[in-house]
Amino acid sequence: MDWTTIIISIVGAIAVSIVTGIITVNHSQKKFLSENAKADIEKAISMAEIYATELIPLLDYVTALYGANKPLMKAQEKLSSERKMGNLKFTHAEMQTLFDKKELAKIKDEMQPLEMDCGTLYAIECKATSYLTDEQKNVLFENKTKKLKDLTESHNQLVNTCIINCRAKRTDFLNRLEYFSMYFNTDLANSGVVYQSLHQTFISAVQLMYFDISSRNTDSKDYYFTNVLKLFNKWNEEFNAQIYKETEIRAQKEDDLDGIAKQPTSYKK
Repeated sequence: MDWTTIIISIVGAIAVSIVTGIITVNHSQKKFLSENAKADIEKAISMAEIYATELIPLLDYVTALYGANKPLMKAQEKLSSERKMGNLKFTHAEMQTLFDKKELAKIKDEMQPLEMDCGTLYAIECKATSYLTDEQKNVLFENKTKKLKDLTESHNQLVNTCIINCRAKRTDFLNRLEYFSMYFNTDLANSGVVYQSLHQTFISAVQLMYFDISSRNTDSKDYYFTNVLKLFNKWNEEFNAQIYKETEIRAQKEDDLDGIAKQPTSYKK
């Protein structure tokens, strides 16, 4: 056997080994990717359960709290317009640009539960983790037709506890949102699995917390709730793209119908 034949045999053997190796690696990768994909889906479902059991009760509380804040709810209209254009940065500087000092002062003054109905506050305190005693909850129930601010003189300690509780729950809500978002941002959970079910409440919830987040983000080197904002931007971009696509399809259908309507009608003699 000459050297040419030997070299061809060696190259052929190496080629077979490489091809066999590639096939083996690809099979292993597919199995690995399949197992990983399954784990990502399972984790996404697990995070959706956490969202439902831990975050929704806190969101109910925040929604009821801020629903009584007329200046804040009015500000949501402007924030929605900015969000639809993909402009929201959630920074202190941006907040001061979008709203004047008078507007911000009114919003801040009413970011306490004083305007909430005691009955609503009682219902929420019974649903979510509460810092109130059973006796304090009973006071809220007995005064369910009044606002919390009406109890300032008769139950000052209860009012102060509710204010402290309000701050604690808002912070707890944001911290849990950060934990939830982190799993999707790091690809430990597949966001595509839960996007359709959760994106609207998530986007609305984060926008509702705009003033809580922006007031903290004064230093660009040390922003708070970065995972929340990253997932918010991702899902908001997908949502805006979906709305744009649906608008385009609807417009095209209307154009087609107009075209049909304008066509001359032919009659058979």
